[in-house]
Amino acid sequence: MGSVALFVNRAVQISSSISVHNVIRSVLLRSRINVCVASPCLRGLRERALCIIDDDFCDVDYPPIRGRECNKRAAVSMLLDLFGASPKESESMVLKYPELKFVSAENAQSNIEFFKERGVSEEVLQQNPWLLKYRAAALSRKLDILKDMHLDDVIAVIPLLQFSIIKLRNFAALAEKELPEVPYGSRLIYTREKLQCTLEDVCKKFVEHEFLFTVPFDRFAAIMDLLLGAGVAPHHILSDMWVFRSNVEKTASRLQMAVQAGIETIKPWMLRSSHKVFSK
Repeated sequence: MGSVALFVNRAVQISSSISVHNVIRSVLLRSRINVCVASPCLRGLRERALCIIDDDFCDVDYPPIRGRECNKRAAVSMLLDLFGASPKESESMVLKYPELKFVSAENAQSNIEFFKERGVSEEVLQQNPWLLKYRAAALSRKLDILKDMHLDDVIAVIPLLQFSIIKLRNFAALAEKELPEVPYGSRLIYTREKLQCTLEDVCKKFVEHEFLFTVPFDRFAAIMDLLLGAGVAPHHILSDMWVFRSNVEKTASRLQMAVQAGIETIKPWMLRSSHKVFSK
């Protein structure tokens, strides 16, 4: 235990308050430290970490006597009770999201009630069990930030809750700066309207490709108009958003060449491929 405390103390000396929490969480998760018998130093650092305002990870449970397999069984049992899922479904959730092994039943139940109050069904939560790992207060702050970004459909924006509070605040600051030039007040809603898809699908793609939040909107809109104007199917655009990292002039040139070549189904990957591949 002494060596762990020494490591944490040393890490704290060279870390910011935010990274203190990362150090503590890493030590607790990887070492399976029993917090009840940890040194006063480690307990104090843990409390500091959990009080950081931008921390969005729930207070994890560390019962005195549990091994990895025991934690897994406890998590499966918890999901059985919460969702009424089958043992196979519950075990599959834990395998896919191993952090559920360290979530208390109390925190999980609190989150279920939190989302129910906002119109989110247990079925949706069962499809997104990773939501149980966050503290309700952090989830509330995230939803407030998203609402400021004109994204107030709770079910649709669930994918965005994977981002940390700090990252969401950064995205919100960028969105506020570009507000005058973005139709519908949000580039996500703009994308939904342009591609005629669901906001949830757009959110999933923005999570998958974070650069979509930060690529200059004039480039984003120009490429969108070029693609749609050339007859590229909206669902093909949605499935390959990497094209928005391309140069506008290059995209326009490639589209013109594809149209002149008589290609009936133009797909985004063609426009961002190497010249050798594109020429074929």
